[in-house]
Amino acid sequence: MNTPVDPQKQEQELAQFRYGLLHLVRIFALGLVIMGFAIANDVLPAPYFLSWVFGVVGLVTFFFAPPLLSKHWKAKDRGEK
Repeated sequence: MNTPVDPQKQEQELAQFRYGLLHLVRIFALGLVIMGFAIANDVLPAPYFLSWVFGVVGLVTFFFAPPLLSKHWKAKDRGEK
């Protein structure tokens, strides 16, 4: 027999998943920035220009990806494209 799904519980689980995903994106972006610093200081053996690439991509991701994801999710919840 199928048990009824509580819509409030389902919404709460979705919100928790999204909240966790936002933090994972920020942690990943912070890791890119740290890798950029490590390459710039010759801790990691890689070409110097990669430090700039990792740093810029990490900062852009850290500051712009979570609001864009949130905006996308809100539009999806309202039924927009």
